[in-house]
Amino acid sequence: MPIDGRTIAQGEILKTDVCIVGAGAAGITLAQAWDGAPFSVLLLDSGGFGEDSSIQSLSDGTTEASSFDCESPYPFLESRVRCFGGTTTRWSGACIPLDADDFLPKSWLRHSGWPFERSHLMPYYQRACEVLGIPEFPPAMPKESPFHQSPLETKVVCFSHPLDLGQKYKRQILRSPNITLITYANVSQIILDDGSSYVTRLEIKGFGDRSFTIEPRTVILATGGIENARLLLASNAQHPQGIGNHNDQVGRYFMEHIYQVVGILPLHQRRQDAIFFTDVSSVGHTQALRTLGLTDTWRHQHRLLNLHLRFYRYTLLEDTEAVIFAKQLQVAALDRQKRFGEMIRGGKLWRDGWTVLPRYLGWHFWNKLDRKARFDHVRLSGWIEQEPDPENRITLSRTRDKLGQPLAHLKLHFSDLMQDSVMRSLEHMSKILYTRGFGQLEYNPERLNHLAPYNKMGLHHMGTTRMHPNPHYGVVDANSKVHNVDNLFIAGSSIFPTGGAANPTLTIVALALRLGDRIYRFYTDSR
Repeated sequence: MPIDGRTIAQGEILKTDVCIVGAGAAGITLAQAWDGAPFSVLLLDSGGFGEDSSIQSLSDGTTEASSFDCESPYPFLESRVRCFGGTTTRWSGACIPLDADDFLPKSWLRHSGWPFERSHLMPYYQRACEVLGIPEFPPAMPKESPFHQSPLETKVVCFSHPLDLGQKYKRQILRSPNITLITYANVSQIILDDGSSYVTRLEIKGFGDRSFTIEPRTVILATGGIENARLLLASNAQHPQGIGNHNDQVGRYFMEHIYQVVGILPLHQRRQDAIFFTDVSSVGHTQALRTLGLTDTWRHQHRLLNLHLRFYRYTLLEDTEAVIFAKQLQVAALDRQKRFGEMIRGGKLWRDGWTVLPRYLGWHFWNKLDRKARFDHVRLSGWIEQEPDPENRITLSRTRDKLGQPLAHLKLHFSDLMQDSVMRSLEHMSKILYTRGFGQLEYNPERLNHLAPYNKMGLHHMGTTRMHPNPHYGVVDANSKVHNVDNLFIAGSSIFPTGGAANPTLTIVALALRLGDRIYRFYTDSR
């Protein structure tokens, strides 16, 4: 049953067994799993059933520019969506599990290791595949492939079907006898009992000074890697440092994935082996794409952070001055830069563009349309793991949103360790691929500089309420419960101790299902 939070009477008090704050991937996963359960559930979302610019503005934030290694501010508004379905309403749908080594502690990497191994999570990964409409992992790999012989390992990215979990589960949740969805409900404060060990109520704030209260037995924060930390920090009516932050851990260890062009690989006579990486293929009722990495054993032996490579067909025509300039022109036009006119008038485009550009465009569209089209190089773009660093963090900004709440403030720095790990990984891959009949992998950053427009942030927010059995090093315990608060749990990528190089959503859903089982057992065993 849906309720518009804007219609709830001022000062009203709602009671429930479980309150889920956030109706994105984690929140919807929990709700659909509890349909028909013998306990009541309130599912809150900040927005409605579609994007609303006035609501979306609440997700804005500020960045400490001196520490942020990009030319433009962090894209807060583009990275999250405040509506039913959350960011699944605009994501790519990419699903891949973390590698086994991502869960293990490493003597050479501070703050690494999860409280459990991947084998513990595998049953939940399998159920997460059902939630997301993808085949069970891991699918079979071609043993004869030069990309799937140690120390190289082929992995598979599957795409959620459908992409929007809100669309997929809306009807089920709205018809559920025990679940009530409240839209346009923004939690402003989490209030604890006098002993600060138990959540007694949530203060819900709306536009126009309208507010109401929820009194839950159990609370689960599922608002994302930035908002989970922001809400804990902003709930400072009783404790100035916020909730769960006695040891100054909330907001720390923020991790992102950079998606960056890392190499150009000449294929020589091995084009056929690369085709399966450049083309999406059908797997069951959805689509899949292969990606390449080093084995866990090899990375562990050589002390390397994780790196997953994706392949794109490439022609050396992209190295020509005319094509480089044409792409710069396209970026300027899309960004509505004032320099667009100057670039046209000064233009390198006119020198050899009339001969090169038609050849490049013909090649480009032909390779988009025909799987059998000729190509002799691939561009390698990698999802790059960022190590957990307590100095990368979310704090509260001095700027406030329309509801008077402090915005999130991000401090983010990409370390020399991360870049060094990428270069050493590519050095290993280059030697291995060369012995297997490929050309020399070109991975010098200067060689790849003109491909920088392909680089982007993954918009994967991880680590800010990390899982650790010791409250001095984390915010939640191994069961996703906030340390020292008996009925407050957190779902989502904010609890990741490390981020690997995998898209996080499959793991978010798996961990939500794991938490859901625990909460379900608590309520059914206590009946």
